[in-house]
Amino acid sequence: MQDPKLEDFDEYYSLFPRPIRALMRCFKQECNFAIRSMILRLGLVSKQEYQVTQDLLIQAQEKIKKLEEQLS
Repeated sequence: MQDPKLEDFDEYYSLFPRPIRALMRCFKQECNFAIRSMILRLGLVSKQEYQVTQDLLIQAQEKIKKLEEQLS
C-alpha cells in the first residue's frame, strides 16, 4: 500500500461541509508554514546548493595544493 500524500486529501475536501473545509485548508497552510520555518531554522539547504558549495570547496582545495607546491 502506498503512503498517502498531503495533496491526496485535496480530493476529499468536497465531502465535508464548508466550515470544515475552511478549517482543513487553514490547518494545511499552518502546517506548511511551520515546516518551512523549522527547515529555515535548521539551516537546511537544497541538494543543488550543497553540490555547488561542494564543487567550490573542491576547486579551492585544488588551488591551495597548487600554491603549496609552488612554495615548496
